[in-house]
Amino acid sequence: MTDETKQTEIPKTAKTPAAAAPASAGTGRRVAYWVVLVLTTVLATVAIFAVWANRQLLNTDNWTETSTKLLQNQAIRDQTSTYLTDQLYANVDVQGEIQGFLPTALQPLAAPAAGAVRNVVDDVAGKALENPTVQTAWADANRAAHQGLVNVIEDKGTYTTINGNTVDLDLTPILVSIAARVGLPQAVQSKIPPDAAKVQILKSDQLSTAQSVAKGLKASDWFLRVLVILGFGLAIWLARGRRAQALMASGIGLVVAGLAALIIRSIAGGTVVDDLSTTEAVQPAVTAAWNIGTELLTTLAWSTIFVGIPAIIVGMLLGPYEWATALRARMAGLAYDRPEFLYGGAVLIVLFLIIWEPVPATRRLLTILVFLAVIVGGAYALRKQILEENPDRELALAGGGPSLKDRASGAAASAKTAVSRPPAEASGSEVTDKMARLERLVALRDGGALSDTEFEAEKAKLMDEGGA
Repeated sequence: MTDETKQTEIPKTAKTPAAAAPASAGTGRRVAYWVVLVLTTVLATVAIFAVWANRQLLNTDNWTETSTKLLQNQAIRDQTSTYLTDQLYANVDVQGEIQGFLPTALQPLAAPAAGAVRNVVDDVAGKALENPTVQTAWADANRAAHQGLVNVIEDKGTYTTINGNTVDLDLTPILVSIAARVGLPQAVQSKIPPDAAKVQILKSDQLSTAQSVAKGLKASDWFLRVLVILGFGLAIWLARGRRAQALMASGIGLVVAGLAALIIRSIAGGTVVDDLSTTEAVQPAVTAAWNIGTELLTTLAWSTIFVGIPAIIVGMLLGPYEWATALRARMAGLAYDRPEFLYGGAVLIVLFLIIWEPVPATRRLLTILVFLAVIVGGAYALRKQILEENPDRELALAGGGPSLKDRASGAAASAKTAVSRPPAEASGSEVTDKMARLERLVALRDGGALSDTEFEAEKAKLMDEGGA
């Protein structure tokens, strides 16, 4: 093989990997972007359920508020009154007690009288559960039971509501109150056992599982939320050159996560109601309990959607769309002389969302900070982009001119003509022609049409023409 052949073949071999590397790197970056975006959207959906479970199951105030809402529902009150009546009759021989008060001749009427009293007890129980005093007792019972549950699963050592090996919701005081309202004799009331209406919440053999779940929920609450923020941030960073679209895609991801949580709640609700409804009569109460118990989940899902919407809007305003470019050109005057209007408008939007409160979470500190970061940060990015697209202040204040893209295309074409123009078209000596073309390149660089690197490359080509 001759030296000439070697000289022609070696550069080809050396250039092939160098040419393929940028394309491979760009493809890998795009794949990584989509993988991170999709995974983060899935994590956002999981985070909604984790936050809901943590706040609903381990927060005593939320639990008590939910239990109060449950008792305020008619279908649940009806089932609760039926349960309390059943417990009264299961623990007290009402027929025998009535029979003991009747003369011998009337004792056969004890059974019908007990049945009539049962109907009365059920009606009175339903009305009693509407009473604020009874509802307060209900809330106190739920608060005590839940606090005991939290103490157990968090291993705090004060298991005040444990009865033997279980944690119970004690409704016996409410049952005794209903018996008194019905007018049952004191002798009958005194025979109601102290554990007549206790609802078992946790058994001792379930303790380790409950503690593991509680630890997992507490750890995943903040961890998943931080991971979601970092995930969308990484996706935006990976989308180099398309970060406005990536911000919009992240907002869409949050909207999708919120909608997915709502859909899963709806599907799961049907399954849970079918599993827990032992009879058709209790189905309305179970449905109401599911809807009330997952109200916080619905709030979290809608909050996620509302956080995503500003990101979509900001991403669209910063995007390469024709309407967005035209809008940015019209806003150039504000960007140059009245930037406080842009930032003030962004702050006003956040204040409007707080006052409007489309979802309760809009008044939470974390949500407010996210809104501020997205909207005010978007205003900063918008102004920066407007200034880059409209470098001529006077032209911008006069109403704008051609877009940066149009100016760059025209300038690049002019630069190409200036550099490649043959000597025959030159007017004057070769030196004068080169100086004129060099001055033109300098003007194009100063106007932003050419970068420093491009300027140096074109200058080197120009100086190499015809020798130094």
